[in-house]
Amino acid sequence: MKITYVYILGASANPDFIECKVPFKINSNEIFFGPCKKRLRQALREKFLNKLTRGLYIPNEDIFFVGLNSSNTIKTRKIVWAGRIMKMMTFGKAYNYLKGNKYKKLRLNNMSPLHLKPIYKDSKLIAYEFLKTLHIDNWISDIISKLNSKIEYEGNEIYVKEKYSAFETFDRDICFIFENIFFADYRGINIDTEILNIFKQAQSDTKNIDNYAIFGKQKNGAAIGKIGSWLELNDTLTEKIILLINERARKIIKSTNNLTEREILKKAKTQMQKVCKS
Repeated sequence: MKITYVYILGASANPDFIECKVPFKINSNEIFFGPCKKRLRQALREKFLNKLTRGLYIPNEDIFFVGLNSSNTIKTRKIVWAGRIMKMMTFGKAYNYLKGNKYKKLRLNNMSPLHLKPIYKDSKLIAYEFLKTLHIDNWISDIISKLNSKIEYEGNEIYVKEKYSAFETFDRDICFIFENIFFADYRGINIDTEILNIFKQAQSDTKNIDNYAIFGKQKNGAAIGKIGSWLELNDTLTEKIILLINERARKIIKSTNNLTEREILKKAKTQMQKVCKS
């Protein structure tokens, strides 16, 4: 099975540089995806994580995420990241396993999407402690869809009552390690005719799709953003779009090979200023 979930990064309007912390680039090989896209994460947890996986699943399926920047005044939409899921895990597993120098920035960043610390009793998960500032006002909804009588929470901690299972109660308790296919450091991937045709084929009943309004338009002409939702691409369309993204990504990476990290960051800053001034 091959499937791609296409969505818009609500907190990142820049078409050439990811401004938010989800996704979080670990390095050129890995991306960490934490507490955003709550309904999508919940659906994937329901489908793939169960007691048999013990909170860690390495998929046999090829599952991809493709993210596009949110709406902006310059009316430009691009692909700003793409990845294939290598591991699905609870936040508890991620906190325990993602250690060492490779994950140092992820763990130390105050806005890190790895924002929950597991609390155990007799080796059994019973609670989470909120550690960071990302989603400070609504972090509980990152791991549970509805407040209910099974939980208690106070301050920065949420507990599952003794007779209930934390694994079953925290129905959004899932995060991902992705293979880094593309991550916009200073240039996004244009939605050209070939990529746009894939979006159109996946939405044959939707009118007014263009390279900015990739999900169509509202009655007032504004682009549909699919807030909280996403577009699914089937096997065939997944193969096509990932091939195109890989090709476009190689060209962008090649164009930065002779640039220093400082030069890349300078270009990224310039791109952000263009968006802000428009």
